[in-house]
Amino acid sequence: MNFENAKISIFYGSQTGNAQDLAERMWRESKRFYFQSSVKALDDYNVAEIVDERCALFVCSTTGQGEEPDNMKMFWKFLLKKNLPGDLLHNLK
Repeated sequence: MNFENAKISIFYGSQTGNAQDLAERMWRESKRFYFQSSVKALDDYNVAEIVDERCALFVCSTTGQGEEPDNMKMFWKFLLKKNLPGDLLHNLK
């Protein structure tokens, strides 16, 4: 399999910046290997586009007593919806 120019989406949820720093470091490293990659906070991502993703990395931290960071709360609520199809992410690696 030829991975050159393969697309990777890197998403992060970060309260203090640690997960964001790691996601951005992964993004820079992916460029060295010729991946077409992007990095975004989860709340800056249009969650309706998740069905079009083929390869994604999720870097998330917790805050306080294990709560999700503010910049991923909308995404997390989406994933917890009971009416989501069971195969929603079947094409996602």
